[in-house]
Amino acid sequence: MNPQRNGMGWKLILLCAVGLLLRAQHAAATTVTEITKNPAAFDQKTVTVTGTAEDISSRTSRRGNPYTTLRLSDQGEAVKVFTFGTPAIREGQRVEVRGAFQRVKQVGQYTFHDEIDASSVVPAR
Repeated sequence: MNPQRNGMGWKLILLCAVGLLLRAQHAAATTVTEITKNPAAFDQKTVTVTGTAEDISSRTSRRGNPYTTLRLSDQGEAVKVFTFGTPAIREGQRVEVRGAFQRVKQVGQYTFHDEIDASSVVPAR
């Protein structure tokens, strides 16, 4: 086996992996209105959306995991958001949400519709 050739293979794999990570970090920027008008187009897609945080509710699951739900509104439209943890946001604040939009999500006996499963909820810049 040629060591130089083997080294090139690893470099190519590493380069592909970095490219995939960078692509995953750049979620498609969209608006609340675009999602609510055509939710099927965003199903299972990672999105980045900015809007006003409303109806913020932070709780703890039966298993002891903190989570937060909220409505993200913009221009008269709203989408539901779920995130683990307790983001440092407040009612009425403009926030940026990044996560996967799901038309239908089944969690045990519960079914959730048209919700962003957020990996990040932060104050908007």
